[in-house]
Amino acid sequence: MLLPEDLSRIRSNELLDEAHRQRLAREFSAGRWWRWLAEYADRRAKRAAR
Repeated sequence: MLLPEDLSRIRSNELLDEAHRQRLAREFSAGRWWRWLAEYADRRAKRAAR
């Protein structure tokens, strides 16, 4: 049988794991956004140079 402290520790670890997964997802999304923005700016600059 699990003690309340064990259950609390398990829940805490689950929350930390979920926070880590969410942080990775945010970093990945941000990376895609900045890459898209850089490509867009590059296309605009090439058009303006013509």
